[in-house]
Amino acid sequence: MRTLLAILALPLASVAQEPKYGCDSPESKQLDFWVGDWELAYVDEGKTKASRNRITRTLDGCAILEEFNGAPGTKLLGRSYSAYDRLTKQWKQTWVDNSGAYLDFTGGIVDGQMAFWREAGQRASASASARCGAT
Repeated sequence: MRTLLAILALPLASVAQEPKYGCDSPESKQLDFWVGDWELAYVDEGKTKASRNRITRTLDGCAILEEFNGAPGTKLLGRSYSAYDRLTKQWKQTWVDNSGAYLDFTGGIVDGQMAFWREAGQRASASASARCGAT
């Protein structure tokens, strides 16, 4: 019985020290320019299409949520979360969509502009790099 009481007391002790919530560093605000509702144009199978993108801050300002809705008549829906990683001092972004695609990006300020990049393994001995940015 004493062991059980000690185990139950541990979670209560950790609750007493409430962690700090929220992200308000200058780095965590580097994507604030992106927040809002956007109309996008992109090329799919040789045709220009238009879609909508809603970008919001969430999780007490610690993450940016992207909600992509494909062009009318397409079923493409996608979501990404972006967050500033204080340990690596880089942005991390994860994209998932309803086609089963998953992309992970690393980002930061490059030549005065926000940029995201990723290494995509094509074969065990080779990799391709992709980079996108915002001005």
